[in-house]
Amino acid sequence: MPLFDLSKRLKLRMTGADRVRFLNGQVTNDVRKANANLSMPACVLNAKGKIDALIFINGGEEELSIDADDDQRHTLAQRLERYVIADDVTIEDVTEKFSLFHVTGETAPTLPNETNWRRAKRFGSIGWAVMVKSGNESAAQQTLDNIRKFQIDYAGKHQGKFATFADLIQSGHLDERFAGEAPVVNGYIFTMRVDERTTSKPAFYTVNADPQVATGVQATGNRHFYTDSSLGTIKSTDENRPAKADDPSI
Repeated sequence: MPLFDLSKRLKLRMTGADRVRFLNGQVTNDVRKANANLSMPACVLNAKGKIDALIFINGGEEELSIDADDDQRHTLAQRLERYVIADDVTIEDVTEKFSLFHVTGETAPTLPNETNWRRAKRFGSIGWAVMVKSGNESAAQQTLDNIRKFQIDYAGKHQGKFATFADLIQSGHLDERFAGEAPVVNGYIFTMRVDERTTSKPAFYTVNADPQVATGVQATGNRHFYTDSSLGTIKSTDENRPAKADDPSI
């Protein structure tokens, strides 16, 4: 059963009492048929009846979710919002908050959780799609940013010496979840290297945050993060490897 990671696709959340009626006026399919078990294809048309985008619509009790090609990231939401006049409709870009996966096959996969698979025909054959929250990535970024600040504070009080995880716990900067050489917190594995100051080089530290499970439907994250004492930012990569200093900044 082939698995496709479609997490880079644009993902929009549409809420408000008029969401179904509004979207029905923008696409070619009947949005009223969208439900929690179906990922429904539809085309967004322009005023001349030409296709602006091919999207998939998922229905929920209080929202609609839409996914489209990632090249629509900077155009589709604006195009839809242009026609929100007096409608009770809010459109939110949630691309970074959710991962999207698709498998092909006549029956939905069985997983040891309550994953809600939606029937979808994306690659010319029947398959199943699922969106899962990517909140772990935001938490990992925030943790690395906090560690940067904690290290500055610690070094200022310890003659330029940087702290290990154990030091940061003892000083009250981090809690006991960060005990050990490679603590796992919110689905991410954190590793830190601390080099003492020598006569030839200053003190130095590096911190990596890597997803505990990096691929598949049960992935705890897709991005890898890095920072060190020479940087003023956090580096990241979508490749399945630890991030390093010359990766792009977030």
